[in-house]
Amino acid sequence: MAASGELAYVYAKACGIHSKSFVGRNVRTITGAASMPELFRRLFPDRDANLPGKSLVDELQKSFDAKQISDCSRILRSFSTPPPILVHYLRAFEVLNVKTILRAVLDEERELPALRDIGRWATIRPERYPDLEAMLSGTAYSWLSAGLGTETIHDIEYGLDLRYYRELLERARGIGGKGGRAVASLVELEIILRNITWALRLRIYYGMEREAVASLLIGEEFSLTGPALAQFDFPLDSFASWEKWNYAFLVSPGAAGKGPWRIDPRDVENRASRFLYRKTSSQFHRFPFTLNTAACFFKLKEFEAGIVRSVSEGIQLSMNEGEIREYLGEA
Repeated sequence: MAASGELAYVYAKACGIHSKSFVGRNVRTITGAASMPELFRRLFPDRDANLPGKSLVDELQKSFDAKQISDCSRILRSFSTPPPILVHYLRAFEVLNVKTILRAVLDEERELPALRDIGRWATIRPERYPDLEAMLSGTAYSWLSAGLGTETIHDIEYGLDLRYYRELLERARGIGGKGGRAVASLVELEIILRNITWALRLRIYYGMEREAVASLLIGEEFSLTGPALAQFDFPLDSFASWEKWNYAFLVSPGAAGKGPWRIDPRDVENRASRFLYRKTSSQFHRFPFTLNTAACFFKLKEFEAGIVRSVSEGIQLSMNEGEIREYLGEA
């Protein structure tokens, strides 16, 4: 367990970095950008934004990923022994790298696309590309060598996500204390919401039934999967039925005069994300000298990355500031 002095230092550092993040009130700093060059300059005032079209979009994403990793690494380096749950949060970037590698191997690309550099916390060996077994041997991803070619890439990527969240939950529950219980509660909430949105998509887009979906959810306890499976009791075209659900706040009644009502999984996912953000943000300053602050910090950095990505996509779709803010739930 981290010493109290370390935790106090981490709390101060996390608060300092978070105050400059593009979340909360700071989001308006970037939603007002009218073009990709302007968004790039607002995110990186000291950088040159004179790149053509997609090159600028790619550079913005790569640069912001590097900034996220740098901010999280500053927190990790503040501990004499980095807590496993924080290292696991950072390795979400490595999961993305593994997905990039798998697709490159399947597409037989001659050179491996650029990966996100997480420094000394990386476990894979990209220099061994295209030898997948050599790249992943001895890591938590070694099982992928046997699966590639026998399963679809979508099933493999889902398996990666499933293992990531199962391990995240295990590490959160192993922290202990008031701060640890707060972290575990937040991770459990995230899993519940992810299960809900995933089950709804499988039900609507693939016509899957409750029993089939149940085997694909994160976690085995009913407390984690029950809310997602409960939505199978409600017809997709009756808002009044969904009002009986414990998570009815995720469902929008829709605008009057726009035709028959039908639940929108994208809207549910956006509402779930905003709800989790508010919970994480409000919990950030609770139990300040525990791992709660650092865990919330890492999660808030994920939200920040999602916000920047959404603003970038909005600008590329020629959305105005009001439309982007409405999409983000900031209006």
